[in-house]
Amino acid sequence: MAKKKNTTKKTTKKSVAKSRKPNRYNEVRRVVSKYCKEKYNHRCSNDEMNKIYRAIKRRDETSNRPQTIRDIVNNIEAVLQFKDKNELPSMLFAFQWWSFMEDIGTKDGLFFKDSDELSFDLSSLGLGIYKSKHKDLAKIYYSDIYPKMREVIKEAEIEKGMNINSPVPQFEFDEGKSDQPNRKFFWKLELGDANNQSIIDDMIGRKSPKTSMKKAKAPTQSDIVKRNEQRNKALEMLQADFDKGIYSVDEYKKEREIIMNKYQQGGVIDNE
Repeated sequence: MAKKKNTTKKTTKKSVAKSRKPNRYNEVRRVVSKYCKEKYNHRCSNDEMNKIYRAIKRRDETSNRPQTIRDIVNNIEAVLQFKDKNELPSMLFAFQWWSFMEDIGTKDGLFFKDSDELSFDLSSLGLGIYKSKHKDLAKIYYSDIYPKMREVIKEAEIEKGMNINSPVPQFEFDEGKSDQPNRKFFWKLELGDANNQSIIDDMIGRKSPKTSMKKAKAPTQSDIVKRNEQRNKALEMLQADFDKGIYSVDEYKKEREIIMNKYQQGGVIDNE
């Protein structure tokens, strides 16, 4: 009869250590410490590492795609690339309306500080100017900015037959209205098309200069690719809204049908 193998406390501890999942807090601090040594040739203080950990954690809590420990470890340079910079990174000078929270809220390379003041001018949609500290951005965006912006755009698309995503509206940085030394940043939503703006102005009862309508052209292969990309982005945004509980199952199905009809194959899209 084979002898029963004795299990020592030391062996048990090793076995537990191997099966235990990496601790997120410790792993983030470890990789940040290594980054500091390699990038700045000095150690990050305990307070600094804790501050970075909290900043990463806050962004992940508001992200549709939170980073895993592996994401952070493998992409630490991207995670911290704009930390302590004084000038707004060029990648944040313009971003499309549907990627608002991803670009400004979570994928900023830790450029923004909690107390930074961010302003967004939505006058192109007949809405006002919204201000927020970066630490409060997710709350204000999901409870105030996005619902109102989405309401106007949805009405324009359904009632006016307008394709708001051709071209895709984007927020553009206004350096003149910003005060970067004092950490105040200002963006304005631009529809990017005079005809689309005219339709919005008419819908909200605002006078706008008359513009000549562009004649629709048969879509090129490039147009089709662009339209498919826009459709996929719209579907991703809808799915994210559904995951957050903004839409019921029936509402989700109706919204999805609207998106699919708007970007149906063989249809015509506006050229810029």
